[in-house]
Amino acid sequence: MLVVVGGVVVVAIVLVVVAVGVVVVAVVVVLVVAVAAVTLVVHVMAVAVVVVAAAAAALVAVVVAVVAVAAVVVVEMSAVVLAKQTGNLVTTDRPLQLSGHFFTQ
Repeated sequence: MLVVVGGVVVVAIVLVVVAVGVVVVAVVVVLVVAVAAVTLVVHVMAVAVVVVAAAAAALVAVVVAVVAVAAVVVVEMSAVVLAKQTGNLVTTDRPLQLSGHFFTQ
């Protein structure tokens, strides 16, 4: 159960990071098209600013993803430790009773 919940959280985090990336790319495209009408010098400077901004946004997205995954790992490990301490951890060597039937997990 813990692994499934963690997997869902990781998938959600990945989807958020992908969505942020798509928004960043869309903003970059709009900015590049908008500055295409200005003079060459301003255009080159604007493109450089856009590239730096896009790189910074990508770096922020990566940092957010790493922190989120680390948080999920910490939560998962804490849940496992707590389950071990309380004796609620289901392992393969202990049968799990479900609806009157015994299953091994």
